Amino acid sequence: MNADVIFELLQTAVNVFYMRDKRLIEIGGLERTCAARIAGYLQRMLDVYGCIYDLSVDCEYGKATDEHGVELRKYLDANGGYADAAGTQQGRVFPDIIVHKRGTHTNNLLVIELKGHWHNDNDWGNDEEKLKKFTYDNAPSENLRPYFRYELGVFVVLGKHNGHFVRFQDGRQVSAGDSVTDLFSKRSDL
Repeated sequence: MNADVIFELLQTAVNVFYMRDKRLIEIGGLERTCAARIAGYLQRMLDVYGCIYDLSVDCEYGKATDEHGVELRKYLDANGGYADAAGTQQGRVFPDIIVHKRGTHTNNLLVIELKGHWHNDNDWGNDEEKLKKFTYDNAPSENLRPYFRYELGVFVVLGKHNGHFVRFQDGRQVSAGDSVTDLFSKRSDL
């Protein structure tokens, strides 16, 4: 499955979310609740598409394992991120939604960060940086590449009537139009 197909499936999942769960938008629902609903719709579409055993859609998933089966945690640091066995909570990364094959790093397909238009904190740039790092193909060290090399990253803003999307590949924005910063500045009009 390529990035264009998974992006189309994501857009459809967000559209289904707006048809079925509009009330969550109206009340400014929790980001986690919205992400879980969208993830469920996306998983169903992948299953219909024929990926029932190949790909999983997970929310707040920060685990990884190395080639020996040792559990690692994904972290972000000044160098772009890393994975190690350290047990601290500080710096750990939990993307809102990912599409991947559990137990391997060969099929990190999609990583999503999600914000509602009602989210006023100016931390949208942090999500943008995470997506750049998660999609960067040339991680600073060899041990980083398997854990952060997602084929596609998408920042999703849940507007009042529809979703808005910013796509990332290879550590940079690839979609034309608004950036994450642009969307933050006009979030009340979305």
